[in-house]
This record gives sequence, structure tokens and C-alpha cells, in this order.
Amino acid sequence: MDTKYLITFKTILEQGNFKKAAERLNFAQSTVTSQIHQLEEELSVQLFEKVGRRMGLSQAGKDLLPSIEAILHSEEVMKNYQKKKSSLNGNLQIAVPETILTYRIQPFLEKFRRIAPEVTLSLQSLNCYEIRNKVENGDVELGIHYNVGGYGKSIVSEPLGEFPLVLIGNREIELSRYDFNQPYQKVDLCLLTDDKQSVYQKKLDSYLSHMDITLNGLMVLGSIEATKRSVLSNLGVAFLPRFTVEEELAKGSLKEIPLDLADASLTAVHIHQKNKWLSPEMKSFLSLIEEGI
Repeated sequence: MDTKYLITFKTILEQGNFKKAAERLNFAQSTVTSQIHQLEEELSVQLFEKVGRRMGLSQAGKDLLPSIEAILHSEEVMKNYQKKKSSLNGNLQIAVPETILTYRIQPFLEKFRRIAPEVTLSLQSLNCYEIRNKVENGDVELGIHYNVGGYGKSIVSEPLGEFPLVLIGNREIELSRYDFNQPYQKVDLCLLTDDKQSVYQKKLDSYLSHMDITLNGLMVLGSIEATKRSVLSNLGVAFLPRFTVEEELAKGSLKEIPLDLADASLTAVHIHQKNKWLSPEMKSFLSLIEEGI
């Protein structure tokens, strides 16, 4: 059995159809089709069936998927057997949300660059849900993000730390005027956020909906720094991981607004594919962050 056919099989599954798989593998689409036909003939089964516009796995494909992943994993282990941890090189792709990338992971990046200067480190700043999907699809090797759940059986998830959340306003905000612990009210403040699909914004949205509290407008600013500066300019309030605003809170330029939200914290985790070979580069990076970020 030619393992390149198995790689083609996995790529179709990840990309959703033969055309995108061909583009990813830099093959003609006819080559991808031919390889799958040959694999199906060798196994005497149909591996794919069309579901709407996407190619989905047949029942036989679902049954054989763990074995195919195990074969590809074993091949990768054998190919990299001689690779030594003392000579780290190659590529390492990591996806991280902006908050962790900017405020928590910098010291670990600096250490990793010192011990592995020849490694090409590729960092993507993404929404936590996108990170989960990218790791599941094999687009990135390692995800460091807040736990959003929904991980399949093929994903390993390990905790890295717990981080409280805080509702913040400008230092001049009059706390006596705004009580976010009272239900059924409209608050004359604009809600500011870097990403309305972030896991911490979803927590606040759920709380406000439960309390039947509405705010006067929403501004989506695209970055943590823009959100903080907008709060400093008294444009509204924001709900963020506390570590992103600790310095401003300590100086008194930002003010914490009391919020009786149960479980007002996030758990950071790192995730990777269970059956994917862990390169020395990834193991080295994980050893730096496993004590917590």
C-alpha cells in the first residue's frame, strides 16, 4: 500500500473536497481522484460519499480512519527517528489568541529562540474557536488558547492556567451610577470589545442576557490595545482577562466595575493532535510552557 494515497485521503478529509485537496497537495485534481480510486480498489471499499457540496466519509471510511491515522503516524515517527533534540531545526506552527500572545507568552518565546535559533517559528493570532478548528484540521501543530470545549477524540488538551476576567471602565466612571448586578435595566454605556466572538465576550453576553441588561451600543475594535485605549478615552466599558489590564488598574487609569458573574475566569490549555508525531521542536516548546503561562 502506497502511503501517499493515505496522505491524499487525509487531505481530502481536511479540505472538504477533491479540488481543494489537489490545491493543497499541488496535484492535478485527476491525480487525486485516481489515487483515491486505486486506494478504494485495494481496500475493496468506497471511502467517500458526497454530502451536499462536501465530500464526506462513508461508513467504511469512518471505520478505517483510525487505522489510516495510525499508519501515517508510524511513518512520521520512523522518518524522524534519527532527529536529535540537541539539534533543533525545521518548522513549528502555533496558533495563539492575541491576549496570550501579547501578555503571557513573550518570555517563553524568548527562551525558545535562545535554545532553538534554527527553528522557523510561525505564530498565528486567532480567535480561540478558530484555533481549535485549525488544530483539528491539521493546519497548525500546536494551539495555545482558552478552553472552548468541543474537542474531538483526536485532540489532546492539557491545562496551562486559570485567568480571571474583569469588567473595566475609565477612572472617572461613577460606580454609584452603574450597577451591573441589578437585572432589567438599560445602561447608558457603550460596550467595547476586541472580538465579539471571543470566549470572554460570549461569557459577558450570556450574563447580560440572563440579567436582561442592555448597553447603549457596541464597538468592535479589532485589538486588545485599541480596546484598552478606547476605555482610557472614556468611550465605554470592556470585559477582558485581568492580566491584560493589571498595570492600568494598579496605576488607577482604569477602574474595575463590580460584576457578580459566577465562573468569571478562563482556563488556558494547549492542544495538539493525539496521533500526530510530536517533533523535538514541539516537545521543547511544550516543556517551556507546561508549568503554566
